[in-house]
Amino acid sequence: MVGRREPGGETEDLASPWATGDVAAGPAPEFAWEQPDAAEHDEPAVTVDHRRRNQALIAVGCVVALVIGTVALWPRSDPPTDASDVGDRPETTLGTLPDANEDDGQEEGEAADSGSDSTDANADGVLAPGPDVAGGDATSIELPDRVAAITEPTEIVLTVDGEIITVSLPSGSVRRVPADGSLGSGVIVAPDGAAWSTGTKLNIVPRNGPARSVDLEVSANGGVFPSDWFTGEAGTTLFLVNTFTQNENQQYTVSLDGEVEEYEPTDSQLDPFAFASGLRRRGSDEIVNDAGGVYVIGPDGVERISTGRALAATDGFVLLRECDEALDCSHLVLDRVTGERRASPVTSEQLSRSSTFDLSPDGSATLAFDFQSGERRLIDLDDGTVVATLPVLNSFNGNMSWAADSSGYFDVDMSGTGLTFVDRTSGESVPFATELGRINGLGVRTPDAELEATEDVVATRPFTFSAAPSGPTGLDVVVLGDLGTMAHLDLDSSTASVWTVPATTGSNPPDLVTIDDEIVVLPGGRSDGFVSDFGSTRPLELPEDVEIPDRPRLPGSEPGVVWSPRDGRTDGVDHQVVAVSDGVTAADVGGEVKLANSELLGEDGRGRLVARVGGDVFVVAVIGTTRLTDGELLALGPDHALTRTCDAELRCTVDRVERTTGEVLAIGERSPEFAQVLDQARPVLGPGRSPRLSGTISPDGSAALVRSAPAGDADEWIFVDFDTGRHFVVPEPADDQPVIWSEGSRAATYVSDASVFVIERATERALLIDELGEVRSIAAVGSDFAG
Repeated sequence: MVGRREPGGETEDLASPWATGDVAAGPAPEFAWEQPDAAEHDEPAVTVDHRRRNQALIAVGCVVALVIGTVALWPRSDPPTDASDVGDRPETTLGTLPDANEDDGQEEGEAADSGSDSTDANADGVLAPGPDVAGGDATSIELPDRVAAITEPTEIVLTVDGEIITVSLPSGSVRRVPADGSLGSGVIVAPDGAAWSTGTKLNIVPRNGPARSVDLEVSANGGVFPSDWFTGEAGTTLFLVNTFTQNENQQYTVSLDGEVEEYEPTDSQLDPFAFASGLRRRGSDEIVNDAGGVYVIGPDGVERISTGRALAATDGFVLLRECDEALDCSHLVLDRVTGERRASPVTSEQLSRSSTFDLSPDGSATLAFDFQSGERRLIDLDDGTVVATLPVLNSFNGNMSWAADSSGYFDVDMSGTGLTFVDRTSGESVPFATELGRINGLGVRTPDAELEATEDVVATRPFTFSAAPSGPTGLDVVVLGDLGTMAHLDLDSSTASVWTVPATTGSNPPDLVTIDDEIVVLPGGRSDGFVSDFGSTRPLELPEDVEIPDRPRLPGSEPGVVWSPRDGRTDGVDHQVVAVSDGVTAADVGGEVKLANSELLGEDGRGRLVARVGGDVFVVAVIGTTRLTDGELLALGPDHALTRTCDAELRCTVDRVERTTGEVLAIGERSPEFAQVLDQARPVLGPGRSPRLSGTISPDGSAALVRSAPAGDADEWIFVDFDTGRHFVVPEPADDQPVIWSEGSRAATYVSDASVFVIERATERALLIDELGEVRSIAAVGSDFAG
């Protein structure tokens, strides 16, 4: 039973005091208030106011002789050591990258944070907004004249704590992707993508397009470790990934599309001396040193290009050392296109202590890394002079560091914050990009042209279920990943349309507010939000003098309106109605409500708050309160409530109640097991401790999700079918996220433990959507969302 009502239950339409002749009064006409019995209960008082992989690389370079007999090209640093064994089958995941969120230290049962977002990084992904919407993180940087004078497109890919940043030259635009994992070990930078590892996952950020995570699912003691890239036979970029197990080491190739294949090295790759430090496999060719000299291994066969030894190579040039019969040795630069052999006056003394080289794109200069002295020398190969000698800061991790026009190279600044450009001719160091913060490492690529900042890319990627669905669900949802991606999921066609959005980090999941065909994304605290439709993103423009509302934000009277706590309160009711779009004109926007000694439980699906005061549960709006039940609230939907009430002799019943009429609805055959589930059902908890309240009962009232302990042990989340009296255990829904029901309540979907599940009512199954990666937030959209 529920609390006493005036005759007729929730049937009276109340006029809203916010109504005007021009603006509709919001949803007030559909509100029907449960009226308390004044003889038994006093209303609560309501106040209404309408208003380093780098150091490990050095070590490996020094001890390469110790790895004779091991697989060549394996990592240039120590392997990670904290991955778990998770099986043997490589599997591709898509859409998002691994979780960058850390536990915020809250004790169990504490409410979510109050909106302080000082540790959140509202980072931009590949699709960067304009400089005027930086959101606290620069989307463009000022360039010194020498850097701005670079004549050919150049991209610097940086690793900082928790982010991968791409600086595009000569424009100075910045694109950001948050990142977790082996960033201290650097990132492998290819012409059309970059990759790094997290445990057994390889994270890939295409140069243009949404990121993805590929779980190799190998039983690797140290996880997986990307060591190189090359162009495969099909002309696509492949990342070379190494794994380490107790019994053997295995290499894989992973494409930008997430395809994984085992990699079998060639004879030359099995020889640890075949590759001089600084020689990398690039394009479809492989340059190796062997007993007979220097060879190019390509799709058309093998060609010897020198009887000497290669020290460094680019796509177009090779730095060689050759000796005659009398051991009179010299250096030369080979132009691979024309075959020209250009003698260099550089001496063996200048290069003898160097074990690693970074050759400029035009072959006119090289960086020589002397790890014994900790120095790096910039050497002009045309005249043999040492232009500059500087300390090794970024070391050499296989990534090029030169500007595309060979006018200079990039390094981490001496302070560790920002970058330095070292001029090729003068050796002068020019600092810049200090606003990017402390940098771990970098790599440079040389695209044909800079990306347009507004370029939108939608990638269509299939996904699978843990078991085949029994039939269509009719569900369309949008999910937000934790590393700068959003996806539209068509659950009936098993396809995800993925695009890049500004990334949201922090311990609290963002709130997704659907307004027509757009999704307003409100981050986990008070930082800039954004708006995204299918494939594009724009900054969130709020009405004048309106800030991003504090958490917990609960749905209001119409799309684009939310309830937000005042003064950072998260437990009781002290809230205001806020519009999160400048096009929203709901009548109750600006209204405020405060309830003394209250406990906030959530929202009711009709745009009102639900709170517990004393032993009763009330529905709260700016125009008043009404009692929902004088007992315990176990679940709630827009039109139904599941309550437990007890009489004076402590005889308790669990009832399904139609909220408008107050009618107690029948529940199907109550078997002892089903009755035990209902009897042991727990009262609902507030925001931060349970899913969004208004979705715990289906819209038609025929099913619900309840938290119960029927066996008397730990609580479980249980799907209950009121029509049939059946029940089954389901995964625990994520806190503060909605439960989304299909038409007719045939199925439901929600986020659980960063994954998406579909609950099939007829088959009593919880189907996991595989290959999505980490999911933070979910929202329902119409079937026409994707156009």
